[in-house]
Amino acid sequence: MTAASPKNSLISQKQKSLTALSKLIFNTLLKPNRWYTGNSIKTWIRSNLFLPDLGTQLNQNLQTNRWSAYCHFNQNVSFANLVDKCNPRAKGNVLVHPLLEPTLVEILIQKGYNIQAIDIHKENLNLQTEDFINFISTNPLELLVLPIFNGLAKEIQSILNICYERHTPVILVVTEPELTSDLYHIMTSPGATAVIYKTGPSWFPPIINQITRAEMVIGDEDWYFSWFLEDRIVSSTETHLGQSQAAFANFLEQTHFLLTQKIKTFKWTEFVMEQFSLNALYKNKFTSSKSNINQIENEVWTNWQNIQKYALPDIVFEVPQAQTMVDQNRFTQSLVFKWSQWQLNAKKIYNYSVNQVSTQTEGSMEVPVFYLDQTYLYYHFFSINLSYWQQFFTEKKFKFKIGFPVHPIFENQDEKLPNTDLARQFCVQIKVPDRDLWL
Repeated sequence: MTAASPKNSLISQKQKSLTALSKLIFNTLLKPNRWYTGNSIKTWIRSNLFLPDLGTQLNQNLQTNRWSAYCHFNQNVSFANLVDKCNPRAKGNVLVHPLLEPTLVEILIQKGYNIQAIDIHKENLNLQTEDFINFISTNPLELLVLPIFNGLAKEIQSILNICYERHTPVILVVTEPELTSDLYHIMTSPGATAVIYKTGPSWFPPIINQITRAEMVIGDEDWYFSWFLEDRIVSSTETHLGQSQAAFANFLEQTHFLLTQKIKTFKWTEFVMEQFSLNALYKNKFTSSKSNINQIENEVWTNWQNIQKYALPDIVFEVPQAQTMVDQNRFTQSLVFKWSQWQLNAKKIYNYSVNQVSTQTEGSMEVPVFYLDQTYLYYHFFSINLSYWQQFFTEKKFKFKIGFPVHPIFENQDEKLPNTDLARQFCVQIKVPDRDLWL
């Protein structure tokens, strides 16, 4: 028997992959009431984020399946959905970290809440527990929103514990895909009512690119997982999911039709579902003429832009690309090594920064204390010589950020938010690498 050529082997693999995807979409279209159970997303999160080998103690809701899970391509939409799930009282006080992304603050303003802020501590860029206690002692609080961007989480955990005791909902916005041990723990703690976690590029666009024209390639898209701890006493209407299903209906039908046309080009006689699916499901909605196929490809492209505003259905996490789960033992070992490397490199950046203070104009640079007991994703310092540091870290090929964008309501508040204003204008954040570092 002659062995299959590499080319034929690749074609066969692509055949099988596209056929499996086509059947999966077809079965999904037949069961529209099962598009948004969240079960597939939960399975993915449990297998890839909730890692028991790290000693993570899941809160009771996560253990007993009393939580909802979502995935979006748009952080703003994901955030708005969680705010609605938390259901703050109309015009109630919402306390936000003043360095929260301006677009998220604007969503809260547009929803009519009374936005409040307290200043950060310049050593760790977090709210301080004592300041938070003073605030809630005189202000009724409907919701707290905290971003996590540098890995330092001890103050956050302390505040979460207080909110849990007071039954105050908290939304955590995790802005980096990398997680430290502390972040794993606070994301799954009882006080974290809702979490948004940015994971990086998804596997979904490459799947769609297999069936559209070369000039219509869809680029990589970051996606945002989110979850909410359900309270059986309070229930909110899931209108967001109804809108999402309506948006995805045409997209999935069109994608399935294009898949059947693609599979026909392989002339694989075993695939007989194509004609049945077209007649039984679409009722002659689509035709196989070249002009019509081009039109459908254009509509898929347009619909792709539209569905960025909606929640992804379960099927996205049922495709073969989603089934590659983490080898938890190996992954945990890799993480522990990475954390130690981060901490070692963060200390090197700190030492270098301290040594640089004497070379700068007096009073132009300030270096925060170093937390030996916490793992850094970013180390930061303050400097008025921003152009120098921008050139320096660019030449060193470091990932870094200069200043913080803040919502206009928090700008130029030197008296109330002096440290926030300092960070907005003069903070230099350096991404801590996990490679060997020489400075």
